[in-house]
Amino acid sequence: MHEIDVWLDGKALSEAQLSTLKVNLQQSFKLSETQARLLVNGRSHRIKRRCTEKEASQLVKQFETWGIPLRVEQRDVLTSQQTTSEPSLNGSPTTPFTLARAGERIPTQATTTEPVKVSTDHLQLLD
Repeated sequence: MHEIDVWLDGKALSEAQLSTLKVNLQQSFKLSETQARLLVNGRSHRIKRRCTEKEASQLVKQFETWGIPLRVEQRDVLTSQQTTSEPSLNGSPTTPFTLARAGERIPTQATTTEPVKVSTDHLQLLD
C-alpha cells in the first residue's frame, strides 16, 4: 500500500516566486493573507498528506502553472499482514511507528499530573 505526500520546498524558491505563490494561494485556495504567509516563509511544508496519485498530479500541475515545483514523496505503508509475515533484522515482528495526536497520552511514557512549564518570554515573531 502506498501513501503520497506533497511538499512545497520554500528554500529553493526566489523571493519573486514566493510573492507570486502567496497571491495565487490566496486566490485559488481562498487562504487568508496570514495562512498564505505561513506557507511561503521559505521553509518546507507538507501541503497534502496521504493523497491519491490523481490528487498529487493535480496539485503538481496547478503549481507548475505558477512556476512553482512541488516534491512528491511516495511511502510504502505496512499492512497488518505484512508486519506479521516479514521478520525484522532482530527476528521480532516489527510495529510501524505512529505519532501521537496533540494532547494524546503516549502509552509508553509515565503519566504526569502537571504539565511541564515552559517559558516563552524570549520568543518573538518575525515579519
